[in-house]
Amino acid sequence: MATRTLLTFEQFEKYREDGKKHELVRGEHIIMPPPKFDHSRIQHNLLDALRPYVRQHKLGDVMMETGFRLSSDTWLQPDLCFIRAAQIRAVVPGGYLEGAPALAIEVASNRTPRPSSI
Repeated sequence: MATRTLLTFEQFEKYREDGKKHELVRGEHIIMPPPKFDHSRIQHNLLDALRPYVRQHKLGDVMMETGFRLSSDTWLQPDLCFIRAAQIRAVVPGGYLEGAPALAIEVASNRTPRPSSI
């Protein structure tokens, strides 16, 4: 039986940006390859459709690939999300969004997540 090394959020956030999508799920470091063109186009189309309404009504914002710290061992980055204004105001300058977004959208694609090799 293979053993795996679980990370804390503090260990996870020390990884450098490498152009891939990184998430931490119950301590397991998950790495996704960069999205392909069709995936990105769907993300942008959704952003273009949702963001004007959300901003016009001052509800918050719609963002792509924004990270959310859900707990001490879970940090997720949905493809697209709606964040309420109150949650945005609660972010400490230079800090992370805490808790889940009001809406998280994942675009189905052929990207296959894989655990990192630590």
